Amino acid sequence: MSQTLPLFNLEISASTPCLSPSTIAAIKALLTMGMDKQFSACLLELAGCRLPHQRYLAGPIITHNSGWQDTIPQWLLEAIPLARFESIATEIDAGEIGELATPEEALAVMYPATMQAPLSHRWYEVYMYLGNQVLTQHQKLPPGQTFWELMGINHPITYAQIRQDYEELARDIRQRVVLLAAERGVGKRQRKSLRTNQHQPVEQVQPEPTSFQQLSLFD
Repeated sequence: MSQTLPLFNLEISASTPCLSPSTIAAIKALLTMGMDKQFSACLLELAGCRLPHQRYLAGPIITHNSGWQDTIPQWLLEAIPLARFESIATEIDAGEIGELATPEEALAVMYPATMQAPLSHRWYEVYMYLGNQVLTQHQKLPPGQTFWELMGINHPITYAQIRQDYEELARDIRQRVVLLAAERGVGKRQRKSLRTNQHQPVEQVQPEPTSFQQLSLFD
């Protein structure tokens, strides 16, 4: 028999997804209003969702360690928790645990890297693809202008062109987020977190430089 937390209709069932459609809508609305992502992860825990999903939602935002982290647009940082949750909700519906971080997170990693040094051609293509995806999704382009027109690109960059590099980067980001969340004790039913619903500043953790050397970001 399902157990329900009346306020959010959090359903726990072995045969159905841990989140009902109404719960997903409620959490999305709260995240849009700035609810702390760690509190949101506690709601996933109460619903019986899987530990990797809890840790992915609650984990820190990863940025490239270039000294330009403060230049990342605030709207992009604020979009990441909701983007993570939407990805998690899709995975829960499919009965899966994904491996890739969201395009918003990958763009947040690459943005300060572009300020540090010119990107190689392959990473430039990844950056342009992500720019189109994220700016279009979040309606950040000038009215009536496409991203490709804005950037002076004649032929749109396709996912097939950047798939291998993008997925390598997105997989590394998500693994780090989950690992750091685990190290901080996410998923251990910290009751203090359940009593806290305050909007906290976005927490940024810079990965060790070897992470991005392995990804050959500046070949």
